[in-house]
Amino acid sequence: MKVVTLSKGHYAQVDDADYERVAQHNWCVQDLGTRIYACRNVRREDGSRTHEYLHRFILATPLEHIDHKDGNGLNCQRHNLRGATRSQNYANRKRSRANTSGFKGVVKHGGVWTAQIGVLGRRVYLGSFATARQAAEAYDLAALILHGEFAQMNVVQ
Repeated sequence: MKVVTLSKGHYAQVDDADYERVAQHNWCVQDLGTRIYACRNVRREDGSRTHEYLHRFILATPLEHIDHKDGNGLNCQRHNLRGATRSQNYANRKRSRANTSGFKGVVKHGGVWTAQIGVLGRRVYLGSFATARQAAEAYDLAALILHGEFAQMNVVQ
């Protein structure tokens, strides 16, 4: 594994086999608020500019979505990248910063904790529970069944 220096003091991880090709270009950080990716500016044939993500550059694939298994947009090692549908890519997102329960898919509603999960663009209610931990366990079970290897679990201990 090698690291590629990006802008703003960040680094991206790439495989040794990809490093020489990647190092020929200048890479920067694109901060999307909830995710950070490595990208570079490229000129289109019509003269306009756009950006290319490092993970797309490495895989060189027409796939619409590429998922980072560990959720780290700067880890662009091939073992960490996989093709995904939009729904699978979304399923692998970590819990939102705005989430106050501490668990993905868990919210407090009135005096009880409820678990819910997104499936194909719809929110599915999983039930009401006495504790946030119980709701998180229900979410984890549903995530494993519905999202399989793309499930982002709470890992309740």
